[in-house]
Amino acid sequence: MAIDLLAYYIAPNSFLLHPWAPLLVIPGAILLWLLLRSDWVAFAGEDAEPAARRRRKHLRRFVFLSRTLIILLLLIAIASPFIERETLIEGDPYLRILIDNSTSFGLFDQAIGGKLANEISKQIRVETKYVGAKDQSAIGDAVLQSLQGDGNILLVSDGQNNFGADLGDVALYAAKLNASISMIRTTPVHSDARIYVRGPTKTLEDVDNKFTIHVDRVGNLPNTRVTVAIDNAVVLDKTTAEESFVITQKLGPGYHTLIAKVEASGDHFIENNIFYKTIKVVKKPNVFFWTKAESPTYILLSQTYEMSKGSALPSDLMQYHAIVINNLNVKDITDTDVDNIIDFTSEGNGLIVIGGDNAFEKGGYKDSRFEELLPVYVAEPGKKEGDINIVVLIDISGSQAARTGGGAAASGADIGKAQAVSIITDMKPENKLGIVAFNTQGYEIEPLSYISEKAGHLEKIRRLQPGGGTMVNAGLFKALEILKPADGSKNIVLISDGVTQLPQATFDTANLASKLGVKIYGVGVGATTNEFVMKKVTELANGIYFKAEQLDRVRILFGKTEEGEAKRFTVSILDGNHFITEDITPPNAIITGYNIVVPKSTGSSLFTTQVGDPIVTAWRYGLGRIVAYTTDDGTNLAGEMLSGENSHAITRMMNWAIGDPDRTSEVFVDVEDTRIGSPTKVVVKSPEPPKAEGVAFFKTPDGLYRATIYPSALGFNKLVDATFAVNYAEEFADLGISPTLEKTVIGSGGSIYEADQVEKIVAQVKSRSKRSVIKKVYLRYPFVIAALIILLAEIAIRRLTGKRGQAPF
Repeated sequence: MAIDLLAYYIAPNSFLLHPWAPLLVIPGAILLWLLLRSDWVAFAGEDAEPAARRRRKHLRRFVFLSRTLIILLLLIAIASPFIERETLIEGDPYLRILIDNSTSFGLFDQAIGGKLANEISKQIRVETKYVGAKDQSAIGDAVLQSLQGDGNILLVSDGQNNFGADLGDVALYAAKLNASISMIRTTPVHSDARIYVRGPTKTLEDVDNKFTIHVDRVGNLPNTRVTVAIDNAVVLDKTTAEESFVITQKLGPGYHTLIAKVEASGDHFIENNIFYKTIKVVKKPNVFFWTKAESPTYILLSQTYEMSKGSALPSDLMQYHAIVINNLNVKDITDTDVDNIIDFTSEGNGLIVIGGDNAFEKGGYKDSRFEELLPVYVAEPGKKEGDINIVVLIDISGSQAARTGGGAAASGADIGKAQAVSIITDMKPENKLGIVAFNTQGYEIEPLSYISEKAGHLEKIRRLQPGGGTMVNAGLFKALEILKPADGSKNIVLISDGVTQLPQATFDTANLASKLGVKIYGVGVGATTNEFVMKKVTELANGIYFKAEQLDRVRILFGKTEEGEAKRFTVSILDGNHFITEDITPPNAIITGYNIVVPKSTGSSLFTTQVGDPIVTAWRYGLGRIVAYTTDDGTNLAGEMLSGENSHAITRMMNWAIGDPDRTSEVFVDVEDTRIGSPTKVVVKSPEPPKAEGVAFFKTPDGLYRATIYPSALGFNKLVDATFAVNYAEEFADLGISPTLEKTVIGSGGSIYEADQVEKIVAQVKSRSKRSVIKKVYLRYPFVIAALIILLAEIAIRRLTGKRGQAPF
């Protein structure tokens, strides 16, 4: 093993099958020299005169050199030297055409596939297969079954895959087999509109509930009539070209029904013209507000929740869904209080801690038992320990070479490099920066050092060229290698489209980053970004995923601050993917102060100031949910956070901390809305086992009864006193060409064709059928022959010297 390593470092690029073998010449030469000098190896005429001894000495040296050279040549032959030759193999041009036969593809000309197969088969061998049936589009399964090494698949489909293997996973497998998946770009020949509703499924009584009505159109349907009824009362009836609009409604306790309809002349499918939704309204949750002073936030929360307050923590907390601790000093929170809060949150309840002039760093929280509960570390005023270390990780794989908009549009690589330059330009000069590029390997472009000390690093980024496959995990490993010895906070900014050959390895590397205390922030590149991969990576490494248009939020994390920003601070959303911030209107608020904290590694920083300091940070503590709101309750510093739509941030924090308000009820039934042909879950809390015809319940360790049902009737259904909705099949949910299909094609190295590009398709298949194979040609015999020649030459010389009366060996 040691010899292998030594050989690797001496000649890491040598073309030797066994690079360690030539190194054996060293011990071989030493052994040969000892043999030649030993007493039992004698030369003739040992007592000869001095002239003969000199000749013997010269002959000994000659033999040593010749035998050493022979040994070396033989060892090189044993090492199996080789050269690599590229050979072009003519394959059989062969194409599998998969034609979508599912209902959703009925919007397109279904004759295209057959015509195309007929034309292509005149020039190359073609196999045609119809995939999908009625309301089930198992496109991924069909492609997976048709894949073979170095094969070519052409999809005539809308790519609306709603059953079986995921298309993204299929693309990764295809790339591994060196198989390509291509597609025909088609346009709908029919028009269709579908309607669906987004909004709460469980809410509180007498609060404003927002329901967003979405109308998706394919083809030429400029105006559609939309009607919405809640509990059979029409609340909206309009003819519109709008794609979405909002309805706000207050509801009383119990179950409520919402029906949304769309009507349009020339609408192809009627199945997706009605959407059903149920809303369960529960009683207001109980919240205890622990405070020593009157509070504007208490008044705000009292409009939505059953609030009670006091200057001491009650001994019985289980009657509450959440606790709010408002501007308390750690001296007011005893160890018994902390123990009770731990027990309370462990049962799945919530805690919100509000700052102020008597809390966090001003209230002695630092290094206390209470701080252990919080999603933040309490800092000291004006002091932030350690450097901020950032590695900007740039995707330069071949998929980034594609133009994002076709024609002369910028490529993904161009956009990624521009994003990297913009992010770095905005960074604080006192931060430490490293730059890594990656495709199937990670390449250190710039070592980790202070930005103020760097020069020419932006030009290095601009000169990067895309090429090769994509292994995000390789880039992450290189970034972790750079960050590992650094002191201070460690961060990776990953700029990529998220398309990778080894997604699970990427997730494993993100897990490793989390264990090493490294946060990963992701920035998507282009419209075809695989957001699932990017979000998963950032989630695992306690970071945040940003879309390309959200670069201003990256500046909040690491950007420069302006002079004069010290007294008035705007509040910004940093992470828009959390329940608290999702689809919320960004606060239009100015605060004049806040407490100084640093998020813990698993804490999610949701709202920050424009200089990047946390205002709202959340995390899960066991089964419980805890929020640190590190400005005050509106008394002095953050009054604007309580006005208008800004107040939604406060109620969202509370709703998230409370979780499911039904969980403290002695009896409840939950049944999720579903689609026809799809299962739904039933959860029942009851002292007695529930009974329902045809439903088998089982009791889980948490004391709840659960079941899974497959409803077969559209509309509203009832089960164990619960109402739930059953909507149109998944087949009618997404219409038109799926954006996932294009990502699949690009990820597999395939092409996107128009229906009339038969010659181009044939040429591409023929080109792919020619494979270059690299073969090893071994060069052992020349070294063996050279060793034999030297040996024969040595024998000849010894015989000649022997005939002349000189001392032979």
